[in-house]
Amino acid sequence: MVRTPRVLRPVQQVLCTDETYVYHTKINATPEIEGSIWMWHKDYNTWSKDGCPRPDMAAFNVMLNDTTEFSGGLYNYPGQP
Repeated sequence: MVRTPRVLRPVQQVLCTDETYVYHTKINATPEIEGSIWMWHKDYNTWSKDGCPRPDMAAFNVMLNDTTEFSGGLYNYPGQP
């Protein structure tokens, strides 16, 4: 999936380079009925502990079910340059 142009091209554009690689993949599965949430956070805080030297990364997610802004949307806020 990460090699498909639909995913790869936007990542290359955001990072301003054709040289990209996959740092890691994961699946976050939460039961629909449970209603659990994740608090606001920055992913790089944990990536830096795993040895990632710089925060110039991109992330994407694929929702497997229909979602609304209240049931699973991802909010992105611009960071520091």
